[in-house]
Amino acid sequence: VGDGVGGYLAPVGDVRGMAEKAVKILQNTGLREELAAAARDRAVDLFTVDKIIPEYEKIYQKIV
Repeated sequence: VGDGVGGYLAPVGDVRGMAEKAVKILQNTGLREELAAAARDRAVDLFTVDKIIPEYEKIYQKIV
C-alpha cells in the first residue's frame, strides 16, 4: 500500500491514527473510490496469474 495512494499506513500501535484514517475513508465516497481503484490497479499490475505463478514456481524450485 502506498500511503495515501491505495490506502493508508501508520506506525504499529497507532490505533487512533488508523481509526481517524478509517473514518475519513468511510465518510468520503470519492476518496474511498479513488483508494479502491488505486489498490485494484496495483493488485492487477503486481499479482496477475502471469506474474505470480512464476514467482511461486521459483520458491517451490528452491525448496525442492
